Amino acid sequence: MPKILIEPVPIKTTGGLDAEINGIDPSDHDCLCGRVGQEQNVRWDGHGLMRNGNVNANLDPQQTYFREIMELIDSVRNS
Repeated sequence: MPKILIEPVPIKTTGGLDAEINGIDPSDHDCLCGRVGQEQNVRWDGHGLMRNGNVNANLDPQQTYFREIMELIDSVRNS
């Protein structure tokens, strides 16, 4: 399944960096697409861990936006 673009969602990383989630890919383990700072095309898994990134770029899965986006991904996967 190709990446599904979504309205950019501003979010903070666990290290306090500005990030944005701008797409989802329900068929990929790294299902969240976005950016951290100026770094584009980063991916996080369903636990908020950034692929090939440092720990400061991870997302907190307890953040409201993170949970809402994961609920959206689950609904797409289950449809």
